[in-house]
Amino acid sequence: MLFHVHHRHDEKTCPAHNAEAVSASFGAVLPTLAENGVNVVGAWVDPPGHDFFFVLETDDYEALVEGLRPIIPSGSATIQPVGRGHGCNGRETDCRRELNQHCSPRWPSGSSTDDRKDFTTGLSYRPRRRG
Repeated sequence: MLFHVHHRHDEKTCPAHNAEAVSASFGAVLPTLAENGVNVVGAWVDPPGHDFFFVLETDDYEALVEGLRPIIPSGSATIQPVGRGHGCNGRETDCRRELNQHCSPRWPSGSSTDDRKDFTTGLSYRPRRRG
């Protein structure tokens, strides 16, 4: 089953100002999800907005919550079950490509953030612009 997770915190609970806190929270969440048997289909971040977005796949809701444990103290999360989109064809690589191309945050043209990183593969990519 697929889940969309939206985690949010504010500037008061943001661990970004402390390298040790970042490592123990957001730096640990992807490995902790994997340790709990949760497949990370995609993960994106909006740093100025203090928002994190995940698409996760698991049949074990408790494992999903346990995998998110490193980031729970810094904010709150909404976890929603979702279905596969029209471009995914049930294959993980198609889902990643679809999500990276169509669901990335939009940045102003010429912004230094035009090149992004797919956190699930570590590859850089340039999202397609919409008119």
